[in-house]
Parts: sequence; C-alpha cells; structure tokens
Amino acid sequence: MTTEAGNEKGARCGRRPVNPPELPNLAHKLRALVRHVLPDFGNWLGNVPDTRNALRIYYPVQKLLWTTILTFLCGARSRRDFRASSTTPAFLANLNWLTGTVQEAVPHPDTLVYLLERLPSEALEELSAKCVHTLMRNRVLDDGRLLGHYIIAIDGTGIRSSDVRHCATCLTQEHKDGTTTYYHTVLEAKQVTPDGLVFSVASEFVENADPNASKQDCELKALYRLLPRLKERFPRARTCLLLDSLYANDPVLKLCEELGWRYMITFKEGSAPAAYADFQTLLRLQKDNRLTVNHGEETQHLAWVTRLSWQKHHCNVLQCRVVRTTGTETCFVWITDLELNPRNVETIANDGGRCRWKIENEGFNAQKNGEFHIEHPLGCQGQAWKNFYLLAQVAHLLQQLMYRWRALRVVRECVGAVYRFIRKFAQDMCTLMPPGEDTVEPAFQLRLDAS
Repeated sequence: MTTEAGNEKGARCGRRPVNPPELPNLAHKLRALVRHVLPDFGNWLGNVPDTRNALRIYYPVQKLLWTTILTFLCGARSRRDFRASSTTPAFLANLNWLTGTVQEAVPHPDTLVYLLERLPSEALEELSAKCVHTLMRNRVLDDGRLLGHYIIAIDGTGIRSSDVRHCATCLTQEHKDGTTTYYHTVLEAKQVTPDGLVFSVASEFVENADPNASKQDCELKALYRLLPRLKERFPRARTCLLLDSLYANDPVLKLCEELGWRYMITFKEGSAPAAYADFQTLLRLQKDNRLTVNHGEETQHLAWVTRLSWQKHHCNVLQCRVVRTTGTETCFVWITDLELNPRNVETIANDGGRCRWKIENEGFNAQKNGEFHIEHPLGCQGQAWKNFYLLAQVAHLLQQLMYRWRALRVVRECVGAVYRFIRKFAQDMCTLMPPGEDTVEPAFQLRLDAS
C-alpha cells in the first residue's frame, strides 16, 4: 500500500497519518540539531578512550556510540529488534552521513556490547552534562529557571532486579520466605523545567563497591558523592535542588550551604515530628502569610512561615493545599532557604516544589515505560549495563530537544504522542536517503515550545 493510500485509509479510520510526505525528515533534522546546537558532540564521542585491540578495530568509537544512541532514539526494544530494523540501505547511508564515515555495514549489536562492556563508565558520565552546559551557555534553558536558579531534582530509581546475582556489587534484599533479590539502583540528578523538560546532568550508581563493608550502599551515601561532582560540572550556575524527605537532615543542608545552592526539600511530619510541630505553631502565629489562588479546576491555598529553627539552620516552610473541583485535596509542604513573600510563593510552589514529580513522570517513567526500555538488559557483562544506561540519558535529551523544537511543531501536531514521534524518526532513518554531500544546512537558533 502506498503512503498516500495508507494515509487516506488511516484518515477514514480516524487515525493520524504515519508519515505524510510534506513532513520534515527527522533523521536529517537530528544532524542539523547536533551540528548547530551541540557542535562539539562528535568530538566528545570521538575522545572517549577506546579499550579495544587497536589492530582489530574497524568501526571508530564515535560511530559505535552514535549507533547505541540511535538504538534508543529508534525505540528498539532489544538488540535483535534494532538489528532487524537497521539493515536497510537508507539506515546505513543516514548513519554514515550522521557520523561523517564511509563504511559498508551498520555495526552489529554484539560489536556495541563488546565495546561497552570494556569501557569504563566514567568515560561516558559527563556526556549529558556537557550537552546541558552547552544549552545553558546558549541560553536555551533560561525560560525554565526558578527566580533565576536552574532547577535540579535528585531522586533514585531501580534499573535492574533479579533473583540471581548479577555481579559482585549487587545490592541485596532478603525476604521473609528466605529468598533474596539482587538489584541495582542509580541516584539521578536531572535538570527539570516547569514545562516538562528533564535532562540528566549526573548519575551516581548505588552499589556495594566494598564486599567487606558492614552496611550496604544507599541513596543517602550516594548523594554525598554526587553533589561535589555536580558542583565541579556546573561551578557557576545558580542552582536550586529539589529533594525528597529522605535528605532532610543537617549534613545535606550544610553541604548545600557550602556549595552555594538553594534547596526545596519535601517536609513530612513523620520524618521530623518536633520540627513539624514547631511549623504548625508558627503557622498559627504568622496569620498574614496566606494567599489563595484559583486555577480553574483547582484552588491553591498557600501558607508559609519564616525562620523556622531546625537542624541548626534557620529555614522557611511553604505549604500548598490544593483543592480540586472533583472534591479531592492534596497538601504539599517544603522546607527551603528561598525567601518567601506574597509575590513569589505561587511561583515557588508551582514552578519549584511541584516540579520534583517531573523526574518521576517525564524522567524515570518515560524511560522505563515509554520507548527507551532502560530496564531491558541490553548488556549484562562488565560495564555494559551502566554504559547503556548513560547513553540512554543522552538519547533522551536529544529526543526531547527534537520533540520540543519549534521548527518541528508541524510534525508534533501531526503525529501527536512522543512514541509516534519516535516511530516516525525510526521510519525516516530506515526509508529516506540523506541529501547530497554538498547540502548546506543553514545556521539557526534553537527555540523550544513550552508544551
């Protein structure tokens, strides 16, 4: 069935056309995006140390890493799935055009695994951060600031779980029935924006590096390793951290103050009952600190207190009680060092504290249950599983930039959901040949749509 006939039949059935001929070629747009917005991206990949036998190398390391990123961008569910969809002449031509190489075959997925299982994960850890730093320097992300601060949400997520030990560094959980679960988690620092962009800036794997340690590694220990590395990557950026109640303690607050960062931490009665009682007392005394805002389907009742003495620090506390027209009610409370007043509390609550859930929804959930399948064991041996995860973060960043790119609004309006956008990209990679070598891509300034 031709494309036109398929689109006509799809229209009669109420479906969106899969690939109308007037839509831009997403494979070509990816190269334009990388070349003009992230001009050093190819050099970053090419400078990754190659641990393979130099006498047996055929594919350059840059091409293998690009192919791995395309595995995620094309929504491949497994290595076999990617192998089956990358055998077309168009895919090979687009890959060569994207990487600036001239080779006669697409790298086999086993070749990718051979590289990644021997490549130290430290070699790929900064790729996403370098991309985000470039976007910040070009002021692409300025609209996503909170009172002039870039918002970084930090949370942990599981990426591997099995009843069989995977490696010597596995975390373990023993159950009452005598069975043991072996698993791996990662603590993620992601830059988030109120309009839903979520970019990984640092990843800290939670693992038992010392088999003789009396206690297992945990997210709290990982945070103390993560924050100094994050400061090294963004030494001058004005930053506000969004943290879970797990991190509401004196060492974390002290570290934030030493690094010069602002913070908003979920404040729960069960985690600090004495401090929460003091908050309730001050809330009754500071009666003027109230604001009610109507947002149509929900009404927000904001209340705040200043200079709460807690954990050797003087903090402010913001409460946001959301009442919806459906009758449901939700209450959010954060402890913060941001100054609170009637002019900014609505912004701090909606564009700050409530954005922490974006790391769960637009971040972890999109990568696990969307088209990235980060929990699928693409590679199990050595460092492969870590490197696949880190490259998935790079792919997710590129996918978000393409989907929100204002120049591709017509594609987004036509295909709709993100998974359809990814399918169109995979279809363009496999079916549409690249333009001639003499094609000149005009320079442009990246503009992103807010939704």
